[in-house]
Amino acid sequence: MFVNKSGVKIYDIECLSNFFCYCDIDRDTGEKNSFIIHASKNQFNELIDYLTKNHILHVGFNNINYDAQVIHHLIVNKFKLLTMSGDELAKFIYKISNDVIKRSNIGDKPYFNHWEFIIPQLDLFKIWHYDNKARATRLKDLQVAMKWKRVQDMPLDHTHKVENHEIMMILDYCDNDIMSTFEFYKKSRERIDLRIQLEKEYGIKCLNSNDAKLGSQIFAKIICQNKGIELSDLHQMRTSRDIISLDECILDFIHFNSIYFNVALNKFKSMDIRDTKGALEFSVNYKGLKYDFGLGGIHGCIDPGRYYSDDNVIIKSCDVTSLYPSISIQHKFYPQHLGPEFVDIYNIVFLRRNEAKKKAKLDKTDKVSTAINEGLKLALNGSYGKSNEKTSFFYDPKFTMSITINGQLMLAMLAERLADAGFKILMINTDGLECIVPRKEEERYNQICKEWEKETKLSLEFVDYKQMIIRDVNNYIAIDSKDNVKYKGCFEIIKEYHKDPSFPIVPIALSEYFVYGRPIEDTIKNGGKYRVFEEGQLVDKEIDILDYAGRAKFKSDSHGEMRRIEFSNRGPQLVVDKQQKTTRYLVTKDGNTFVKIFNDGRESFINKGYKCTEFNNLVDNAETDYDYNLDYDFYIDECYKIKNVIEPKVTQMSLWG
Repeated sequence: MFVNKSGVKIYDIECLSNFFCYCDIDRDTGEKNSFIIHASKNQFNELIDYLTKNHILHVGFNNINYDAQVIHHLIVNKFKLLTMSGDELAKFIYKISNDVIKRSNIGDKPYFNHWEFIIPQLDLFKIWHYDNKARATRLKDLQVAMKWKRVQDMPLDHTHKVENHEIMMILDYCDNDIMSTFEFYKKSRERIDLRIQLEKEYGIKCLNSNDAKLGSQIFAKIICQNKGIELSDLHQMRTSRDIISLDECILDFIHFNSIYFNVALNKFKSMDIRDTKGALEFSVNYKGLKYDFGLGGIHGCIDPGRYYSDDNVIIKSCDVTSLYPSISIQHKFYPQHLGPEFVDIYNIVFLRRNEAKKKAKLDKTDKVSTAINEGLKLALNGSYGKSNEKTSFFYDPKFTMSITINGQLMLAMLAERLADAGFKILMINTDGLECIVPRKEEERYNQICKEWEKETKLSLEFVDYKQMIIRDVNNYIAIDSKDNVKYKGCFEIIKEYHKDPSFPIVPIALSEYFVYGRPIEDTIKNGGKYRVFEEGQLVDKEIDILDYAGRAKFKSDSHGEMRRIEFSNRGPQLVVDKQQKTTRYLVTKDGNTFVKIFNDGRESFINKGYKCTEFNNLVDNAETDYDYNLDYDFYIDECYKIKNVIEPKVTQMSLWG
């Protein structure tokens, strides 16, 4: 596979009104190359020769929809462009660049499909699914998330006419983008290697596929093989529904003892829906817990607090194994157009995945089993989500409703039985629940779960927790019986790259306090080492200055300003510094007022009441010997906003309220 050949290039292009450059770095040798097209220098011929000589894989960020489009246009039109001067060609490329961007912004298809490219491409933006609105992430956002030393937007507007003395500044900016892309490439190797292995295993082109698409590609290949149909025919298949009677979706054995849950059940059965969005949003209150039903699953949570296991009680957690695939397989749900044989195919995939999972667990060097396990996991889980997408061959909203409604109702059945047995439910969330069980009643708890498994044909996986620190259903810390720590929401220290990475010192200090008993003020003010679970292992890390950094993002509807008052002979003057679209900053005692200004004139203060200092550029070694004059009160206050919800004025909550 070409990804592993020497000479892989990580690259970027920059295009201004009268300037174009291509820059790259060789993955293996570290050698850098750059080519310029400008009135002062025209390296077009050398660039084309360089690109087409070996057809080396090019790795970029959003390169399939932009960089590669421009480059491919230059290659296929090279003979027509060779006669142009550097200035004429730079202006021509600028027009092409603007057209490529415009097509992307309005949702048109790009000029060229990725399989047409003469130069093979790997797009990190695509495989991480950052082209999804909910996960939208710029390279500058990644620079903050990765703690890159320099977070920098293009210093010149694309309409600017570049002078000779500005060229080095642009090349330096481009180099920073390339090196940060290279760093992200290294962090993406596991995903890339997975796709390489799955291409070999299933014969699909998935190098640039996001996880959801990857799972869909694998399932499509398996369905076509089993049903004996062409892939093109499968992609045309759908089942649309004008109306869905939910009574037809609910399994016959679903039942409850309480009037409260029976009201919910009857509500489901009485509903005829035309649109799945927002169709399932209502709540049930039962024995001190509010249960929220919705398309995304059932959710509920006890009051915030710290809940412990001790000599008398234990926190028990149970999760349904592969909830959505299991419901489909065990209860014969399938998209109508794929027929009942879909269930058999689903089961084959399910069993093969479990087999690969066991092999991968026994031998961590078994790359084939690891890839099959991960790939089939994506295939199994993706089918449910895709079944509610009109563009997918899985599409059948009745299948979606059958899975999600029965999943919620069956889990509610288990919660009701455990609550009726006197066990205190702490949380219920999509595919599992946690509750407090007297140790002398553990066998009764186990028996209730076994009876539920037998009735529903689903399997449960169990974990015992020593302690749960709960703010709400999406924000908690759970410490299991082996001292493994699970962080969710505001307690996450290591976040997915598309999430806001602002002020990691806050979850660090909260973890040190709640898990290890270190005072919040000590962590914030004195730094030092902290402990965190990373990929299932407890590791020690050192707090650094970037753990105190925040991130502000500004879209096309707004911009950011740092404002301060300076005094001179003319008196006090307001100084305004416009900020980058993505700005990294510290909260400091001697900083500026940070304001978000909307295009309609509205203003919003960022960290109102505190001063901020732009911190896009980290100088080497400065963090070891420089006083940033941090406003520790801000970071402490952020911690206490969360701590005080959990521990209002006491050190812990009673287990039984």
